[in-house]
Amino acid sequence: MLWFISRGVVERELSEGRIATLDLGVDYLTGAVGLTRKFDFTRDSPADFLASLLHRRAKDFSTR
Repeated sequence: MLWFISRGVVERELSEGRIATLDLGVDYLTGAVGLTRKFDFTRDSPADFLASLLHRRAKDFSTR
């Protein structure tokens, strides 16, 4: 799962090691940003395309 949230909201989970950060190297994500979709979304929808782009980018960062 990839989640964009203000650090303060998840500080306890971070300190407990239950979640980890992914440094994207950008400064423009200063507020809470997220993507929520139902599992029964329409394939090839704009939401599906956006999710696939985010997943690919996250995968790129995880292999560094």
